[in-house]
Amino acid sequence: MAQLGPQKRNRIKKLKAIEAMEAKEGELNEEQLKKVHSKNELKQEIEKLDYYINLYEKAHPFWNMPEEEMKVEEPVEVIPTDEVIN
Repeated sequence: MAQLGPQKRNRIKKLKAIEAMEAKEGELNEEQLKKVHSKNELKQEIEKLDYYINLYEKAHPFWNMPEEEMKVEEPVEVIPTDEVIN
């Protein structure tokens, strides 16, 4: 999970940069055209990463929970006595 989040974030940044490049007026050079053509591939990679992230979250529902909430209270020790309480 530690790698999936940053990978997704980086792909989204690249996609936004491509979209910003498309929005600018003017001719695009060869390198820019290659980036524009790779836009669908980036979207597919983001969808794939989303799938893996969702799969991880289902398998580990408490992965993002603070440690304070995850602590389990220790059971109270019961000391047996011979007296019967009525």
